[in-house]
Amino acid sequence: MKCQLCKHFVKINELGLHIFNFHKIKPFDYAVKYLGHSSSPPFCLCGCRERVIKWSGIEHGWARYLKGHNPFDISKRDRVKHSKAVSKGLKKLYASGYIAPRKGKTKENDLAMKRLSEMFKGRKCPEKIKQQISKTLKEKYKSGEIINPFKGKTKETYPPLAKISKTLTGRACPDKTRNKISKTVKSLHEKGISYGSAFKEKQRHKAIKQGEAGKLWAQSQQGRKALSKSCTNKNLQGKMQITNSKLPTRPERMIIDWFSDLSYVGNGQRWITFKGKHHNPDFISNQCQNKIVEVFGNYWHKKEEEKIFIDGYASVGFKCLVVWESEILNDPDKVKFKITRFLRKER
Repeated sequence: MKCQLCKHFVKINELGLHIFNFHKIKPFDYAVKYLGHSSSPPFCLCGCRERVIKWSGIEHGWARYLKGHNPFDISKRDRVKHSKAVSKGLKKLYASGYIAPRKGKTKENDLAMKRLSEMFKGRKCPEKIKQQISKTLKEKYKSGEIINPFKGKTKETYPPLAKISKTLTGRACPDKTRNKISKTVKSLHEKGISYGSAFKEKQRHKAIKQGEAGKLWAQSQQGRKALSKSCTNKNLQGKMQITNSKLPTRPERMIIDWFSDLSYVGNGQRWITFKGKHHNPDFISNQCQNKIVEVFGNYWHKKEEEKIFIDGYASVGFKCLVVWESEILNDPDKVKFKITRFLRKER
């Protein structure tokens, strides 16, 4: 290492003796003045907010931890005990008005936060910690301490939501999530839980404001009881009750506007059974009753389902065309041509 006073190169472990013997300066003063080391002891890196007391020499400066505070050098039992002590100390500190030095900083604008992010990348959060976070957030939402930042916002008006929507577009819904949704809906129906009349009325007014979609929804509500009575299968009745109030999605509304000779029946007006399961198609042709158009959402459907539906409808005498949500939104002209050609084909 090069001495900053005489410019001679000295071994790192002999630099202290060299400075003291030849230049009559204490190694500590030399380190502070010429090497930029702090003259006051820094805080212990474990988070206990106590200052270290050990000077490790010119080559290292101050120690990073108090004795016994380094979490990597102590036993598991002592580590848990120390973590609790640190947590208690920090709570008192924040209660006194202390502001965390990293508050408001992200990995994009702070190097230390970026290193922490890279260090924890790939690690799984323990189930116990997940439950604690979930419980805390629920309590804060109920008390009004935290307000959902996405509440009342859409991807058209809020850029973060648009970014999330773009990321999720094209992803298939995992089987685990599908099974969970299906199980929840079935359990609610078995318990006899249904929408209240006040909620129905609110949805009806909301639907009517949306134009054609609202009219279709209102029409389906008028024939709801007749459809339920005409169906003897209890499981199918449940499906009809749940889906009767279903509003068309954005891609479905676009098709409603484009084609007057297609009837929207995706709200439970029409059910077709094949392979032992009941299916509610999205659109049926007015001119040719054996032609069906299905609109698949990229998030909820997988590519292999397209052939299953086409073959299934064909087995009971129906011709089916499947159009995807991404196609309708990204290339509407192509979809219009595709549906027009399908409808004009011979029966």
